[in-house]
Amino acid sequence: ALEVLDLLAEDRRVARSLVDVATFRIGEQGAFAWSEAWQKGNLALALAALRLALEDEPSAAPLMLLGQARRSVEQLARLAEARARGLRSAQERLTALGLSPKQGFVLERCERVLDRGGTALVDRLVQLVQATDLDLKGRALNQSPTPLVVLTASLARAWGG
Repeated sequence: ALEVLDLLAEDRRVARSLVDVATFRIGEQGAFAWSEAWQKGNLALALAALRLALEDEPSAAPLMLLGQARRSVEQLARLAEARARGLRSAQERLTALGLSPKQGFVLERCERVLDRGGTALVDRLVQLVQATDLDLKGRALNQSPTPLVVLTASLARAWGG
């Protein structure tokens, strides 16, 4: 990595922007890797992705990760509501979740989670996302990563079975 930086730095001065270009670990990719890992139920990989995201973007990553989790939990809640309204066809449920037909895999994941955990699981996840949101936005006594670790473990359990 140092040799790459040396080659990139024409004037032999390495700035933060050059390091960012050379390492190319972008925050959005970290959030995607994190959500993909817990959606597969892989807690170890999800925690590793969480750690990397927090190291790469300590100020921005927590809210970006929370946004990813919120989106998935909201989709799960919308699916529960769609089922309660009696929507039966896959197309109706896709529309209720705000998804395109190409995103059927998201619907399948949500249905699997809802079938296993029911609405009680949805309620717990919604509460956990809200509590994590409050913690991250400064209502907690410290800036500990614990709320995100707890959220990660809960999401991995829910999606992974």
